[in-house]
Amino acid sequence: MLRHFEKKVVYASSRGPLVRLIISKHSSRIDVDELGTSLKSSKKLVQSILKRSTGAENVDPIAFNKNALLARRTRRMLLKAANFKRDTGLDSLFMGFPFLVSQQKMTHRPRLMPILLWPISLDLSSRGTTSLKISFDYAQGEIRLNPALANSLDSDSYKKIEKISREILGRQSLQINEIIDAFSACFPAKTNELTAHPSVNFNRDEIGTDLHPSAVFFNANFTGQAISEDLRLLQKLPHTGSSMEPILKISEPEITTQVEDSTENGRYTTMAIDPSQDNAVLKSRSAP
Repeated sequence: MLRHFEKKVVYASSRGPLVRLIISKHSSRIDVDELGTSLKSSKKLVQSILKRSTGAENVDPIAFNKNALLARRTRRMLLKAANFKRDTGLDSLFMGFPFLVSQQKMTHRPRLMPILLWPISLDLSSRGTTSLKISFDYAQGEIRLNPALANSLDSDSYKKIEKISREILGRQSLQINEIIDAFSACFPAKTNELTAHPSVNFNRDEIGTDLHPSAVFFNANFTGQAISEDLRLLQKLPHTGSSMEPILKISEPEITTQVEDSTENGRYTTMAIDPSQDNAVLKSRSAP
C-alpha cells in the first residue's frame, strides 16, 4: 500500500529534469562533457563516479577558462542544492547516466530521461583559479532508478530496466561501455562511448526510444521528493507497535470482555453519574 502511494506521489510530482532534462546556455545543469579537457577527459570524471571510489577527482581548471559561464552555472547549481537541503534535509545533487531519448508523438518534443541517479558531492573553490572536486557521495549512498520511468515506460520495459539496474549495480566495478551494453539489451544505442548531452532544440526523426550515453550533473529537487522519500523509508520499517498497525490490520484486534452488572453494594458510586468509573473499578476486580 505504501509503495502504491509512493508511486502516486511520484507520478503527480515528477516533472522537469526527471522527465525532460535539457541544458540551456545559462541553466544550472552541467553536462560532464563540458568539464573535460585534453589533460582530464570527461570519461575519467564519469568513471570516478561509476567506480564509487572514496577519493575525489579534480576537474582541469582549463575547462572553466574556456567557458566563462561554466563556473557561474556550477555555483548556482550548488546554491540551489544547499537551499533545498536546508528546507527539506534531503540531498538533491545527482549525476544522471545514462539517458533515454523517447519520442512518443512527432508533434511533441522528445523526452530526455536519466535512467540511474548517482549521488555526487561537488566542492567548488574560486580562490585564485576556479577548481572543482568531484566524488561519489557516500552520505547518500544509494544509487536510484529514476522514479519517473515507472509512468513514462510500459510495464514490460520498466521491469527490464529494473532487472538490468539490479544486475549491474551488484558489481563492484563498472565501466561506461559495460553499462551502455547492458541497457542496450532493452533499448538500442548508437554508441557505447560517452558523448555530449542533446541540445535544447534536439528532435528525433521518428517515433521510438533510444539509449544515449551522456552524463549530467543536476538537482533532482522535484516537488514531492520529501514525501516520496518518507514513504520509501516507511516501507523498510516494522509496522508493529506503530500507528500503521491498526490501519493495515496486521495484528488481531483486542476483544474486550463484557463486564457483568454488579449489585448495589458492589458499585463504586451511589449515583449513576459516570458509568465508565464503575466499569473501570469492576474490571480491576477481575483477573487480568
